[in-house]
Amino acid sequence: MKTSIITSILITALLFAGCASNDTAKPDDTAEKSRAETEDRTEISEIPEDDGIYVTSIIDRTVTENIPTDDALEGFHADEEYVYYFPSIKSHYVTVEYSDQSERPLKEAFFRGDITVAELDRFGIEYGRQSHAENGDASAKRIIYDIICDYEEAESDTEEVFYENSDYIYSFPNPLSDYITVRYTDGSEDNIKNAFERGNITPHDLIVAGIPVWEESKVDGSAVFYHNGEVYYHEA
Repeated sequence: MKTSIITSILITALLFAGCASNDTAKPDDTAEKSRAETEDRTEISEIPEDDGIYVTSIIDRTVTENIPTDDALEGFHADEEYVYYFPSIKSHYVTVEYSDQSERPLKEAFFRGDITVAELDRFGIEYGRQSHAENGDASAKRIIYDIICDYEEAESDTEEVFYENSDYIYSFPNPLSDYITVRYTDGSEDNIKNAFERGNITPHDLIVAGIPVWEESKVDGSAVFYHNGEVYYHEA
């Protein structure tokens, strides 16, 4: 579809750097730190119940250090009844501290099962919540913790359309959907296809995770290629 849009050099140099290594880049320093913490987490088992380590505090650095954040609702966890959210984009500034002097970001602590929403109340962390019924079709929504792309096949010229709406068609430059796993803060996982069917993910989530994505306009046929924080624009 777009072989005339991008050269083979660009394809070879860019398309597989992120997926083949599971080392997806992020567009800013905060996201890069989050990715590094995610890699550490994948090699560490959950805290054993009998090792004596426990949560000592949860700190909202946007309050203690007066850090400004973007004004937009940010879901940080979900259970079978509610989606829990902050009034601004700040979950990466909320830190869980442990009795062994270690600390982890809030989403990681939820993913590991170290905390529940009750701990947020205990330590005075302010948040909002919305029932799944209020949130749309009453189906249980999950909050994304990580997106893993484990693709090690040979290069292919076959694109894979994975999503479309009224304005755009989204596709992978290669058949990738069978190799992408979505992890949620409640510890569950989904294949990317199921995540889209359940409405738990958007193309933007893949773009932020550094997964190679084409976005083609249904209006004029122009296309944008996203990969590892880089953006390439192409006219129809």
